[in-house]
Amino acid sequence: MADALAPTTELEAINVMLTNIGEAPVNSLESGVGLDASTAQIVLKESSRHTQAIGWFWNSEHVRLSPDSSKNIILPLNTMKVRPIGQSSQYAYVYRSGKLYNREPFTNTFEFDSAVELEITYELTFNDLPETARRYITFVASRMFQERKLGVQSISQQNRNDEARANAVLRQEENHVARRNVGNSSMSMKRILDRQQMSFWRS
Repeated sequence: MADALAPTTELEAINVMLTNIGEAPVNSLESGVGLDASTAQIVLKESSRHTQAIGWFWNSEHVRLSPDSSKNIILPLNTMKVRPIGQSSQYAYVYRSGKLYNREPFTNTFEFDSAVELEITYELTFNDLPETARRYITFVASRMFQERKLGVQSISQQNRNDEARANAVLRQEENHVARRNVGNSSMSMKRILDRQQMSFWRS
């Protein structure tokens, strides 16, 4: 019986990057991997972090958070950014030092008296990402890695073509989900507009 298909793993992504510069793939990402594999891991994480910071349906959630006994609203460690929504949308809340911060003029405080409504964008591990995101991140990282290691423009252009196709698929999925949910949330329409206006990273 044929093996079941599974999403791209971090190891597979690293090996795509290595073979792209003519290096042999590695069998694991445990300690002791070579310099190229170690560098590829760093570049993959860099690509993943930048892509996720945009904010997508798969790493953004609407939450209601209440202050603790010190009147602070502690945010999850993997918070990348916050956006006030609902009844809180009129306020200038931002992520700062692991907590929610109110930067309203002449307020400027970490203290809150009541619950707030937020859209939080989280940084997820590679294996928690949908396949469309894994592929896009891998292609971006592969192109970056190749340019930094070799700087061969002909190969780089091929990578950019792969990257553009993966980008299109990722955006199509995002817009499809946003349109499907548009009747339930005004944030969905905002995401559609954000995707249309987005300028993706180029190193």
